[in-house]
Amino acid sequence: MRDQAVVSLAYAGGKVFGGTSTRGALGVDPVYTPGASATLFSYDPATGAVRTHPLPLTGPKAVTALTEVDGGLWGLAGGSLFTLDPASPDAITVKRLFADPDYTAKPSLAWRDGVLLTVDKDPGHVYGTSGDQIFRIDKSTKAMTVLLTDPGMEGLTADRFGNLYYKINERLHRLTVTAP
Repeated sequence: MRDQAVVSLAYAGGKVFGGTSTRGALGVDPVYTPGASATLFSYDPATGAVRTHPLPLTGPKAVTALTEVDGGLWGLAGGSLFTLDPASPDAITVKRLFADPDYTAKPSLAWRDGVLLTVDKDPGHVYGTSGDQIFRIDKSTKAMTVLLTDPGMEGLTADRFGNLYYKINERLHRLTVTAP
């Protein structure tokens, strides 16, 4: 994974999964390798083995969001959602959610263009961001609903009450989650 930055990590199925970016990372001058694709990899702490898992996508620039969902691994690569079972990590399913991010228009996306997380208050969904949008994905159908579009938004986290938080510049914003 030469000239790539690890930008996401998640623990699922007894392994640590990681995603890389080909567009640099926070606080470094990026190295752009022509034709490079981001990498999904796993580390098995029991054996020390590291494996790469090819994504069935054309040249993703970053695997920026990884999270454990009901024992499986969910991730974002560009505008695509991918899911896998850690016991069979090479059987990856992909669903296109959005167009890939425009890294030229928003350089801050170069290292992390999305977030995925679960909220205890709404166990049937996974929440996430891509670009300027917060969305919700139904766990069983993978149907996606955009909840909010707010230009300039970045990041996403949740509190123990199920509220979502994101920032625009230096200002923190809250979105209250209501289960559908």
